[in-house]
Order: sequence, then C-alpha cells, then structure tokens
Amino acid sequence: MRGPQTLWGSADDAGSAGAPDDLGGLSDPTAGIEALRDTVQSLQKVGREEVDGVPTTHYTATVDAGADLGVGGLDDGSPLASLPSSYAYEIWVDDAGRPVRTSTDLAGMAMVMTYSNWDDPSIAVVAPGADEITDVNPLADIGGGES
Repeated sequence: MRGPQTLWGSADDAGSAGAPDDLGGLSDPTAGIEALRDTVQSLQKVGREEVDGVPTTHYTATVDAGADLGVGGLDDGSPLASLPSSYAYEIWVDDAGRPVRTSTDLAGMAMVMTYSNWDDPSIAVVAPGADEITDVNPLADIGGGES
C-alpha cells in the first residue's frame, strides 16, 4: 500500500472509518492510562525511584487482559484465547502526577514508553496548513474501512 504524499491526515473527534479505536489514545498518555482504571485487579506502590533524572513513584498493577482488550472472556475459542488472563503493568509517575515511564509485557510482546520534557517551553505544536493535510485514510486497509 502506498500512502498519501502528505505527512498529516485528518480525523474527526468521533474517529475515522477503518482506524482502530485505540489509536487516538497513543497521542495522549494519560488517556491510555485512564482507560486501564476499570481493568486493574490489583495495584501496589513499589516506592520512590529516579527515571532519567526525574524523581518518580513506581507502581505495579495486575490488569485483567480480557477487560482491557474489550472481550468478555479469553476462553471463547477466539485467537485471544491463548493470551494470559492477566498481565503486569508498571508505571512511574512524577510529582505532578504525570507518567514518566510505562512498561508492560503481554504474551511476549514487551512495550516500554518513556515521557519527558513535559514543561519544556521550547516545544511548540503548530497545526499544519490545509494544503499539508490529506483526507485519505492510510489505515483504511488495516481495519477494513473506507479511504
């Protein structure tokens, strides 16, 4: 698949046809963490740790995999049935309550995300011009949606 020749795509707030629902959460780390709230089976404070020079509080949680993935049970014969019923999720939070690092390992797929420069005034986000945005959905082929 060859995508559009622009770096920016448009999507309304309700989501785009063909785009997996969870991709929006990747741009907001607190949204992804908030989504886990109702799936946590246990939560334990590990203690104070420094991550990349930032003082943090480290927590570890056990997450209900079926609830997190939006499926009722993992024993229903679906491809997800081979997943464990729960997994460990770790988060390091700074003194302002912002994530500094998250870590998880589910079925052999490890993911670590580190967040930094929260208060850096030199970081400015500027919206692209209309001529830099495409209406073509580059994810349409993935989710079976329309472009």
